Amino acid sequence: MTAALKLHLAINLVSGAVKWFQFTEGSTHDSRCFPGLMAGALYIFDLGYWSAQRFIDIGNEKAFFLSRIKTILKLTVTKAVMSLIRTLKQEKRR
Repeated sequence: MTAALKLHLAINLVSGAVKWFQFTEGSTHDSRCFPGLMAGALYIFDLGYWSAQRFIDIGNEKAFFLSRIKTILKLTVTKAVMSLIRTLKQEKRR
């Protein structure tokens, strides 16, 4: 039997502050663990957290995400968001 522990972590990249964390068993799928969404936040995550519904929820919360995409996925860009840079600069001033 192998023991494993995962740490799921959300960090404010501007201040370095830990905003959220959760420990789970190693066998827990990453997609089951995700912090509450905050408007204006940028979420950077790996494929284990990938979920089309999560992307929709992040967009509805007026937040942003950066993730690799699944190789079987075909995307169409419908809109480019340029306000992210302004949002990050405002966060840095706080």
